[in-house]
Amino acid sequence: MARLNSKMTVEEFKSIYYYEWAHRNLGRFLGAAYTLPLLYFTARGHVRGPLRTRLYAIAAGIGFQVRPPRPLVPLAPIICV
Repeated sequence: MARLNSKMTVEEFKSIYYYEWAHRNLGRFLGAAYTLPLLYFTARGHVRGPLRTRLYAIAAGIGFQVRPPRPLVPLAPIICV
């Protein structure tokens, strides 16, 4: 069986890894930059009615893209027979 990306060097892997890490953290920052002010202004009563519903729908769309982090090790042992 051939391994996928078996000729990839550690430096090539690091470049992909750091790009994905930066992309994930940028997404977290943008989600917080949208959601925290929304919570603040709705708590103060500045956003009401249908606009509030639409803004919370956008925040839900941002939030549903987030997945919980995967553990670094499997939760159950892998049994090879």
